[in-house]
Amino acid sequence: MSDQEVSGRTGSAQARRRRMHRQTVWFLLALVVCAGSLALFGCGGDDDDNNKGQNVTAANLANMAFTFPSGEAFGIDPNFGPVVLVFGKFTGNTGPFRLEAAEGNATATGEATVGSCILQVNIGNFPANQGPQAGTRLTLDPCTLDKGKLRVENRGLGKTATSSIQGLAANPPGGIGRLVAASRSTSIVLTSDDRFVVVANREANSVAFIEVRNLQGQDVANKRIEIAVGQEPRYVAISPDDREIYVSNTVSGVVSVVPLLGSDAGKVVADIPVDTELPAIAVTPNGTRLYIGNHTDGTVSVIDVASRQVTATVQVGGNPAAIAITNDGDSDDTDETVFVTQFYAGLIPNGPGEGRDLGKQGIVRAFSVADTTNVATITLAPLANSGFTADRTNFCPQTRPGGAPVSSLFCPDLNAAAGSTTITQALQGVYPNQLQSALIQPEPTGERGETGREHDGHQRFVRKRYRSH
Repeated sequence: MSDQEVSGRTGSAQARRRRMHRQTVWFLLALVVCAGSLALFGCGGDDDDNNKGQNVTAANLANMAFTFPSGEAFGIDPNFGPVVLVFGKFTGNTGPFRLEAAEGNATATGEATVGSCILQVNIGNFPANQGPQAGTRLTLDPCTLDKGKLRVENRGLGKTATSSIQGLAANPPGGIGRLVAASRSTSIVLTSDDRFVVVANREANSVAFIEVRNLQGQDVANKRIEIAVGQEPRYVAISPDDREIYVSNTVSGVVSVVPLLGSDAGKVVADIPVDTELPAIAVTPNGTRLYIGNHTDGTVSVIDVASRQVTATVQVGGNPAAIAITNDGDSDDTDETVFVTQFYAGLIPNGPGEGRDLGKQGIVRAFSVADTTNVATITLAPLANSGFTADRTNFCPQTRPGGAPVSSLFCPDLNAAAGSTTITQALQGVYPNQLQSALIQPEPTGERGETGREHDGHQRFVRKRYRSH
């Protein structure tokens, strides 16, 4: 942030917040320009005299934001006012960018290439003839760094621009390259900046990319694109750098890969064969592996993201339904643990048996990313007291004189006196069942929701919250 900007921050707290929102938006816009169809030779961000007039590098641009008084050099209508070009993390010479015009609430995102300095715009909402559209390729030649300021030239338009404000981006596009929390299987995912969601549309055989928060932090609902995938898409995962999404298609039995950046943005570039009935998919914190639950086979497929190939099949048994993966915060995925829930409860060995409240237990499998051959079993015990009671009068012979009980099997106490609360207010047990979702809490003490099933005498599904200590 420059001294000029700091000295200009006057007025109410609300006005300052508005300016901060605009700056964030401008940062995003700068990212779009570098990732879109604009060619940038100099996108530096270092305020060092030694960088004067030098061509930019990926290191100069990564996670930097540059504010320009006007966006004409990027093909943006001058009536939109200042624009911000924001860059994310680069891989080699390419990285995501976002170009934003705060006054018009318009953005363009895509992939930037340094060396050739090209911005390839993939997604945007600028009105026609007022800003770069999806598919636009902008070449900025030259683009250089002069005392930390980014200077670009669009010779095709005969326009040049020099950034007036530059600094580290408060909210760089494309994420930070790794997840900040544990991952889990879900049918809806957020991008790392919480501005967009990707939703699986099972009946429409598609996924939708929806803007849910605009640059001013306001809630919106703008569908940007809908992408046809396989049959009955169930769950989605997004790479930690927001570059691509992965969709598990239940009927097709494939995982669809859809880039969000680059020339193939919004297209299915790969369908990885796995199995039918794919209820779960989750990605490791650094995005190196995908784990897919195969409900019918009782297995979990491991996909190497780089090669897009299945590299291992883990035997977990039962009907895997949900997947959660730990995140210890480092750059190594091999030290993480994968948890897989078994959808249906299993009989407790030597327990009360089928049809009893305490006859079954929930089952979760766990294995290390580094060693998929050693699968541990975690059991979730039933609860003797679910918080519900039932009147078992009709099940006990001592409470039905002259009449046969419905079933003495479900009488809580054959020796209890008639009218005893042991019979009229019998405690109901419950066991964890239909474990459709899983969540790893970062705190030492967390809660997880599970569904329990009561069997004795009748069936009832209840929602219980178990606290782990």
